[in-house]
Amino acid sequence: MSAIQSQHLSEPSMRERFHQRSLEHQRPLSVVTMAFTVLTFLCMVVARQLVGTPAASLGYRLPCALVLALLALAIPLAKSARLFGAIGVAYELVLIGGLALNAIGVAHPLAWLLPALVVIPICAAPLWLTPVHFLIGNALFYAAAVALLLGQAHAREVDAVMWTWVIAIGAPTAAVVHFGFYRLRRNHFLLESQLAQLAAIERPDGHAGASLGVAEEERGESLTPLPERAHRAPPFDAFAPRAQGGDSRAGAARYRWEDFHLISHFQPLYSLSHRKQVGFEALLRGEHDDGTLVPPVEMFAPKPSRDEGALDRASHAVHLGNARRALPGDAWLFLNILPATFIGDGYCDQLTKIVRASGLEPERVVLEILESHGGSVDDMSRAAERYRQHGFLIAVDDFGAGQSNLDRLLRIRPDLVKLDGELIRATAHGTEQPILPKLVSLLHQAGMLVVVEGVETAEELILAVQSNVDFAQGYLLGRPSAEIARPESVHRQIDDAFDVIAQGRAQQHALFESEVEPYRLATLRAAEALRAGTVMDDAFALLATFERCISCFILDDIGRQIGHEVRGPAWREDTASLQPVANPRDARWDHRPYFRNAVLQPGKAITSNPYLSLASGRPCIAVTLALQLASGRCVIGVELDWSARGLPWPAGE
Repeated sequence: MSAIQSQHLSEPSMRERFHQRSLEHQRPLSVVTMAFTVLTFLCMVVARQLVGTPAASLGYRLPCALVLALLALAIPLAKSARLFGAIGVAYELVLIGGLALNAIGVAHPLAWLLPALVVIPICAAPLWLTPVHFLIGNALFYAAAVALLLGQAHAREVDAVMWTWVIAIGAPTAAVVHFGFYRLRRNHFLLESQLAQLAAIERPDGHAGASLGVAEEERGESLTPLPERAHRAPPFDAFAPRAQGGDSRAGAARYRWEDFHLISHFQPLYSLSHRKQVGFEALLRGEHDDGTLVPPVEMFAPKPSRDEGALDRASHAVHLGNARRALPGDAWLFLNILPATFIGDGYCDQLTKIVRASGLEPERVVLEILESHGGSVDDMSRAAERYRQHGFLIAVDDFGAGQSNLDRLLRIRPDLVKLDGELIRATAHGTEQPILPKLVSLLHQAGMLVVVEGVETAEELILAVQSNVDFAQGYLLGRPSAEIARPESVHRQIDDAFDVIAQGRAQQHALFESEVEPYRLATLRAAEALRAGTVMDDAFALLATFERCISCFILDDIGRQIGHEVRGPAWREDTASLQPVANPRDARWDHRPYFRNAVLQPGKAITSNPYLSLASGRPCIAVTLALQLASGRCVIGVELDWSARGLPWPAGE
């Protein structure tokens, strides 16, 4: 087979993976080489000091060495091939500048410069990650070098020798070394990719993670056909580890892994509206022969010899082998899956077979993509569609942590979103109001069901119910266990949360109404005064004395402010950062709910929900009223500062 020879890096994802692999492989060599060059440069500085002719100040030459050292130290921090190449270009230009400073004042500068100008591109050739890096770096290096060499007058025979070394020897040798090394790395990467594709157990970092079989190399044969012949050998079933003793339906199956056994623990998820268990997340645990659990930090610690993807796939076989025995017949099974496993070629079909062989159907399995592990959103979106076609449900786990963002969700379009546990405790800046209700509402509008994790207290359960969360999970509702706990006590806890919310909603409504009622009455009084022809300042005089009043205003029938606003005690001049939008007279406000609702109910004082004011930059509430004056229809109102802690909010918020 010559597939490995014909395979190329035309796909962007393949090129990116290859360049990332090259970056990780060449990073240590680049650091060592660059550090050695810094030492060489310092030796050259010392040698120059021994020459008795005037030289450039050490104050110029030693900083060059410092900059070179800093660039070498920046290599381990480079996360992308582009940044890696930019550091290399900067390093060569600083190096040639330092060489030029060193050669100032010597009788024969070419003897100092020429060896370096030939050797540097050759030694740096293997370190460039891509041909583009090599071409750009060498073009800039030789441009600077040629300018440096042309600045000196030489005899014709010296010029001939100089250009022969630079053009005929140095540049071609650098090109041969770079492209030869690049081709070797490329073929090695494609060979590993072929191995991984045949094995269907590729690791997240792209390394091949399994031996496919045994194939004897024939005399004179290239190594590239070996994977196909090895693949025809008896396969290695990495997806169905064998149970160690006993019938798995009679008790929890134990699967041997390294020096311990893999077992399943299940943590329940509850539908808050139905007040019942609807699913169980399968969590992998390690167990020694004596029954003690392996500490997670030891079990999941990265090891050079361990394929993280293999453990991920083995966990699916473990959980599916235990799920039919342990789970109720109508419950979902939530399986965590690494992005690299999720997008692996052929794994969708493999997992479907394993699910059905375990006695389940894909419709009962929810695949939780571990969002905190990153991964290409395009690859995951395409893979999600393949899994849906087989009947699986898709969930994104740990939303709110790691590389999470809303754009990734909208492109993957999971059926469920599991919110990171910290989000249930997150509050809005200034008001300390929880952000969970708004986030749940946004996800519902996007067509996704919401699971909140980390529910540990009764208060957090109440907030989850109040926020219209669909499903909840946490230690309060059930800890991970090999056995399924009876749910009756949790049913009572959820019922209690609903009762507390019902009582609290009435109390919250009463508190809010009592807080805003004086402002409504004063707004009605201001409206009567305006109808009677009272000037604006006098009509709003009483309302403008109230503690939370920021300003009183009048809007015309298209929402533009009429005249000036009457400022109250809560007005502040410290909104310099909002200066471009701080003047309310420049805007139209007919799109605001407080304007629309007032127009729909003329003559009635309307109280808005809290909103963030553009004019003040604070959470505010508006009391507005639509009325008819001699000049036409208008809306009058007062904006109230609602940023103080402890203020009641509408029960619906």
